[in-house]
Amino acid sequence: MDPGNATQSLELVRERAAAVGPLLRAALLCWDEGLVPAGAARRDFVCTGAGASEGPARFLVALCRRHLGVRAHFAPLSAFAAPNELLRGDALVVFSQGLSPNARLALGHSGDYALTVLFTSVAPDAAAPDSDPRGVGFGVLGRGGRVAVLPPASEAHMLVRLSGPAVATLAALLFAADLARGRGRSLFDALPDLPRLIAAARRRVRAELAALALELPFPRVAFVVAAGYGEYCHGLRWKLLEGLGLPDPPVWDVLQIVHGPLQQFYDERLLVVTLESAGRPRERPLFDRLAQVLVPGRHRLLRLEARAEPPFSWFEHDALCNALLVKWLEKSPRDLIDWPGKEADGPLYCLEPGALARPKL
Repeated sequence: MDPGNATQSLELVRERAAAVGPLLRAALLCWDEGLVPAGAARRDFVCTGAGASEGPARFLVALCRRHLGVRAHFAPLSAFAAPNELLRGDALVVFSQGLSPNARLALGHSGDYALTVLFTSVAPDAAAPDSDPRGVGFGVLGRGGRVAVLPPASEAHMLVRLSGPAVATLAALLFAADLARGRGRSLFDALPDLPRLIAAARRRVRAELAALALELPFPRVAFVVAAGYGEYCHGLRWKLLEGLGLPDPPVWDVLQIVHGPLQQFYDERLLVVTLESAGRPRERPLFDRLAQVLVPGRHRLLRLEARAEPPFSWFEHDALCNALLVKWLEKSPRDLIDWPGKEADGPLYCLEPGALARPKL
């Protein structure tokens, strides 16, 4: 590990974590309500994204299915390389912060869908949208597709991304809210209060960060949730996987802990992070009982209670996980600039549309 890179990595993490709140507010103010065409809520959505962009894609699927009754499912990008039944639908939604080659595999299929929506931070050339430097990315514009260009313009030079995935998750929420328009009152009526929630989350982060008297690092971290909240949490998992180099943190339901997970980690050191909501007080006794099955000498319970209810609670939990990431890297520095395996991912990353055979479904 390069000590200079580790120091720079920590400063970048701090800087980008602090930028999340202002970027979310900016994205909220400049949201284009025309992104969702009339009748879109009747479509069958195929949503995709890779790496940190998988989180917003899965977030949108959970919103559509749980709160809107809109047909939606997640398809990993490998489904576009080797097409199968996961691609069946009439609307494609792609999240890709930097228009990665793998994301372009999905966009290469945009002609198979009546509607394609791309969420990215890469701005097209307004004069020649088909001539963008990443090739296929903005060809969707010429076929009636929609593109939402989100801040920040770049989040390069580091493995983990903090700002972009949070803004993309907000875009997923706003997209779902537009799908819900005209359907009467819904949870999306709380959207005007989102700036206040974001500001409150940032204030809480400072307090939580000062109070995190953790004996870091731990060899493993696990998230614990209730009532299906885990469907929203893929992006939180990925942040710790990339930022800390830990095994992919599982997301366990609080009552599922005793059906295998407890027995597996009982003799090991583990940081257990609960993602709770003050808006759901009936769940609190379940997390109280979780504390009773952990062993104080080996396990540490960190309870992150958001003020808002799901799905808005995600933005508070994201901010609190950023605080945890900063605290961890302060105690255990890590080089996120020259990370293990850098530039060794070509065979699975640098795939272009047409690089693999495309058998028909």
